[in-house]
Amino acid sequence: MRRQYRRLKFRLPRALLGQGGRMFGRQAYVGLASQTYGTLTFGRQYDPTIDMFSAISASSQAGMPQGNAGATPFDNDNTDWNFRVNNSVKYLSPTVGGFTGEALYGFSNADGFADNRVISMAGQYKYGGLTAVAAYMKIDNPGLGTAGAVTNDAVFTGAAQENLDAGLSYKYKAMQIAFTWSHTSIDDPTSNIYLPGSITPSDGGAWTAWKFDNFQINGAYHITPFFWAAASYTYTLGRLDTTVGEYSPKWHTAQLTLNYDLSARTSVYAQAAYQHVQSANTGTFFDNAQMMLASGPSSTTNQFVYRIAMIHRF
Repeated sequence: MRRQYRRLKFRLPRALLGQGGRMFGRQAYVGLASQTYGTLTFGRQYDPTIDMFSAISASSQAGMPQGNAGATPFDNDNTDWNFRVNNSVKYLSPTVGGFTGEALYGFSNADGFADNRVISMAGQYKYGGLTAVAAYMKIDNPGLGTAGAVTNDAVFTGAAQENLDAGLSYKYKAMQIAFTWSHTSIDDPTSNIYLPGSITPSDGGAWTAWKFDNFQINGAYHITPFFWAAASYTYTLGRLDTTVGEYSPKWHTAQLTLNYDLSARTSVYAQAAYQHVQSANTGTFFDNAQMMLASGPSSTTNQFVYRIAMIHRF
């Protein structure tokens, strides 16, 4: 009796390879959880600044649709969920007296122990409708190399990146309002994923540091259980240092979102956003307005963007 074998072909669906060319482009982790001792997870996952600080920012508050217009310029503080951390260990503590802590370490997985590693931690305190958050993150050599904690989905590429975040949020009945501050510093920067074209400054020097301070107020109000509105205003103060001098651009970003839930899984929404840049005349696209919703930077210091869309949650 002769046996016949059929060659089986296996192809991954495009959807699985669509996020950075990875099978698991967003999160993929395993771990252990205990109500007494907390949760310990291993794998590719979001860092504590996303888990705790982004939740009260304009990028996430009131369940705003992904890619919303309230993100900071160039998503400099990563509140718009741009990257995850590979090779990471994360611990989330149990809540004690209203306080919850979280810490993460992302291994470099490279020849240099500190090359492309991440250290991140955050603390959250809740009392009634009040939520207070403080967070910190440091990335060594973000975006450099193919191995490590943050590789080709890094927002910035440079020698080091540090983020400091703090905020207060208060929820009362159908209303929620928050005040946040975030500071981002990049040493010896070479690129940002949202900054196209040449980044050579007009003074002819080389970049030594980019720093951003974001001051934001955001809020949301449920007009009915199915219909809510959200708005935010962010003032971003930049300091861009070169070997010759420095530039100080300023960004004003405002957005409004209206959302109606057709069902528990389907929503329709409309967004509008406006940004104005007080140009520092760097000779680069830092001088042009650029909203996260837009397909690219404006040709001027002003940009207005709107979106009308539907979301269905599977």
